Amino acid sequence: MNAYCIVFGLQDLVAALAAGARPEDVAAAACHSVAEQVFEQQLQEIDIREPIIEVGSTSLIKGLVKAMEDILLTKVIVPPYSQYIGAVGAALMVSGLIGKEISGIVGYAGMVMEAA
Repeated sequence: MNAYCIVFGLQDLVAALAAGARPEDVAAAACHSVAEQVFEQQLQEIDIREPIIEVGSTSLIKGLVKAMEDILLTKVIVPPYSQYIGAVGAALMVSGLIGKEISGIVGYAGMVMEAA
């Protein structure tokens, strides 16, 4: 699956299934295609350093995490509740907690929230 366009990509997937490809192989090809696009369009130009942490809803797609590991040649960490990290970050930004000491929250007493 080499298509950047979702329409052509979908056609490739349907054609592969119609030709008798196993659904899990087609899904793996789709994940690998997406991972390649992310690498080529977003990661190729930057200095990637470990640890590599994948967050957001795509981190729940095990095939996509595996494809990223294959392309980056390193382990990709997916933290618990990774799908919520963007929402937590946004909530912290609008809450006014960034730059202030947190107290009264178990595990965070004395921690100062800093902007990235």
